[in-house]
Amino acid sequence: MAIELPETTVHPWPDPLPIDAGSFAYLYNERDRQGREQLATFNRMMTDLAAELLRVKTYLDTSYAPLITGAAQTTLETLGLLGVPLDTSSSSAADIAGYISTVNQALVEANDQLASLSTEALAFSGGNVLELNASQIKAANMSRIPKHWRAWGPFPASEQGIYQKAYEAALQSRVVGQTIKTLQERQANLNTSLEQAKVREVQSVRQSISSDLSAITAPAQQQLAAHRQALENQFSDSATRTNAEREAANQAVRQAVEQAYQQIDALITSAGSRVNAGNSLRSTNR
Repeated sequence: MAIELPETTVHPWPDPLPIDAGSFAYLYNERDRQGREQLATFNRMMTDLAAELLRVKTYLDTSYAPLITGAAQTTLETLGLLGVPLDTSSSSAADIAGYISTVNQALVEANDQLASLSTEALAFSGGNVLELNASQIKAANMSRIPKHWRAWGPFPASEQGIYQKAYEAALQSRVVGQTIKTLQERQANLNTSLEQAKVREVQSVRQSISSDLSAITAPAQQQLAAHRQALENQFSDSATRTNAEREAANQAVRQAVEQAYQQIDALITSAGSRVNAGNSLRSTNR
């Protein structure tokens, strides 16, 4: 889509034509077919024509200055109408890629327009019409005076606007040049924003994957913790029971040993009593 620029028509000021050819009517009225006077008339015409062209040049400079100055803002506003926002900090990479495509298309069209304007701007004198001075303007016009002019008639209508068209094209090329500069800067900014958006999206994907993994592993971790706690409780109960059984067995062994010691003591005591009784009986028999 082409970028629409503001109207560049030069409004009539103070004349209906950028070059007031009517003011040179004396070329026709004062003809006398005398070579010297004709030359003086011709020189007068060229002097007045150069002054008139400089008036047009000054006016066009004033008219186009706001357009050249405001070309950047106009370009950004036009891009906004085409859907390219100024702030792309929250735009996705796909959206920014679309914005870049729009800007690239606008750049192609602006460069084509600039090439056309440059050709038209060279039509007057074969050089940069913006840099012409009064003498060069005069020389360029003299070279365009048709040799078959009759009676030094008015400036041909086909030649009246050629300077204006070339100069307007040159000024418009400055407007388009500023537009291209703004588009190139916007293109560079969008390329930077595209890289930043890609980084944001990668980080977002990583965060999303991390969140999904957390959501998936959280129940499993809870189940694992519960199972580990159950096993710990089971092992604790088993250890407690084992210790109690071991203590009971030790107690039974100690009781059995104690009973065995008591029985041995009883047997020893009984045996000692019998020995003493036998000794007493032998003593009595003697």
